[in-house]
Amino acid sequence: MIYAASGRTAFGSDTIPAILNRVINHQPDLSVLPASLRPLATACLEKNPANRPTAADIMLRIVQ
Repeated sequence: MIYAASGRTAFGSDTIPAILNRVINHQPDLSVLPASLRPLATACLEKNPANRPTAADIMLRIVQ
């Protein structure tokens, strides 16, 4: 979603181990997104999958 909206990845683009480290231990860089999309992107990238919105929730938030 981040790449589709901005053309940039959320966790960088260097080595796979470096990217995996950032995925596990850091928050994504969402600064390239419009402010209106950042809360939704943040929710979708929650570290705990149980806290992520469902596809239906995402669609509802996009159209509201």
